[in-house]
Amino acid sequence: MADPRLRMLIAAAVGLVTLVASPTFAAEGGDDTTHRFYVRAGAAGFFYLPALTVRSGGNDIPGADASLSPNFTPVFELGVFPFSGLGLLDDLSVSLTVGFPPEATVDGAGSLASSGTIGKARYGPSVLSAHYHFRHLPIVHPYVGAGFTYVIIFSTEDGALKDLHVDPAFGAVFQTGVDVPIDGHWGLYADAKLALLSLDVTGTLNGAPTTANLPLNPIIVTLGGSYRF
Repeated sequence: MADPRLRMLIAAAVGLVTLVASPTFAAEGGDDTTHRFYVRAGAAGFFYLPALTVRSGGNDIPGADASLSPNFTPVFELGVFPFSGLGLLDDLSVSLTVGFPPEATVDGAGSLASSGTIGKARYGPSVLSAHYHFRHLPIVHPYVGAGFTYVIIFSTEDGALKDLHVDPAFGAVFQTGVDVPIDGHWGLYADAKLALLSLDVTGTLNGAPTTANLPLNPIIVTLGGSYRF
């Protein structure tokens, strides 16, 4: 079952779109195809779908698993429509999204449940993606896209796994969302991304050299505001 906080964010996104799509706001919205650049700022929730493979002392640990609580952090995005005025490519944009570095806490689950917290890492999320916007639709402008993410590890904190080290990683991203123009420049947006992201981890567990692979595969839900120029 989905995390209750994820359900609340999705419900908030639906409510945001419903509110702004009301007749009062619709009169102020409209076509925003004359603006080539945009910036966005919002609050993002990272909801992880983790799995864990652990090898310690030369042997796999059967039944090892992990759990991560959601992270919430501010995110910022800069985008451009590089092919503005070129027909079918007119509504294709490219954007870079970065987030304030959150701290992820990895707890043991399955056969590692008794280990408690395995470790913590503070990381910098970033996404470079291309997306196609349906900007000629009235009131709301949905979009779909894909790209990649790069995660930088700024710091780690040992738990059950000592001498913890986490490698930075690349991953694929798929996204969808909706823009809701309020006037010629300002708007609101709701965005959801699925990042296929896996981290390689090393350290020592109970004194034995240990390696682990931790697929996170976060669902990233963002609500915020935008400015087009």
